Amino acid sequence: MAILFVIGRIDTARRSGTAAAAILHTRFQPADHGYAQTPQGNQIEYAYVVEGVTYPGADFRTWTDVSAHHPKVCYEPRDPSNHLLVDGGIRCGIDPGP
Repeated sequence: MAILFVIGRIDTARRSGTAAAAILHTRFQPADHGYAQTPQGNQIEYAYVVEGVTYPGADFRTWTDVSAHHPKVCYEPRDPSNHLLVDGGIRCGIDPGP
């Protein structure tokens, strides 16, 4: 368990860059409490720009109102494709993501 915590902190520290997330499309997914146990939330397609290069992204978040979370991207400055879509209140490089 401690090893997983350390690995998670290293990943968080690497993603110290911050970029605005342009939300391209969302698809609401209602909860399914049956066999699949699917959580409620949104499939989110987005893009972000680092040093003039646009990167695509897609992820699922349990956010029901995506815009209320002011999404942004935390990315690794040496490898901007290594990123994570996070709530706007997250401090990139410091706070763990979702």
